[in-house]
Amino acid sequence: MPITFRPVSSSPSRCTDSPVLHASDLTVGYGRTAVATDLNLRVHRGDIIRVSGENASGKSTLVKTLTGILPPIRGRIEIGGHRLDNQPAAAKRQIGYSSGDVPYTTLTGREHLTITQQLWDVDDAALEREADGIREWPLHRHLNEPVATYSRGTLQQLALLQALIHKPSVFVLDEAFDNIDVDTLDGIFHRLHREAANGAAVLYVSHRHTELRV
Repeated sequence: MPITFRPVSSSPSRCTDSPVLHASDLTVGYGRTAVATDLNLRVHRGDIIRVSGENASGKSTLVKTLTGILPPIRGRIEIGGHRLDNQPAAAKRQIGYSSGDVPYTTLTGREHLTITQQLWDVDDAALEREADGIREWPLHRHLNEPVATYSRGTLQQLALLQALIHKPSVFVLDEAFDNIDVDTLDGIFHRLHREAANGAAVLYVSHRHTELRV
């Protein structure tokens, strides 16, 4: 089965608004080897869209291409009105990306958040609001511990929080909550729906059967 894009919820104004993420005639892959071809996608503010497809259909390759980690073989990507090929910094600033991984296992969760804060030039008050807003997540109890001690689900919570910090226009989530417990996941789903209600968009890949619904 090829990649498909399934709306979980849609913006009521999507017929008139310009898309916040627009990919046209996109072919993705590695080098010259195509994994998925002729993809067209329009994601509007307020949309929540699930990327579906069989294993090896190219879902993660697509996500890496949409976020600028991989170059497209063919096609055009615009994010927040910025072309990813010739305005990469401006386009990437619009994205909150998470694949559930964090890079520095010797650092604490809070130190990871500080690095993300500095990367996106987020002020201290905004960072503290984000950290304070996850008191119900198990992650909150472990922020001052090295991430090497985290469970896979707690690592995914940290990676999601890093994606939230700079208030992006579009969240691109690649299997970002597949190991998070059901109760915490419910709170995360509510948070992502709130972000969509406030004008962000969410594009996600997940192997869990649970839809991103509240």
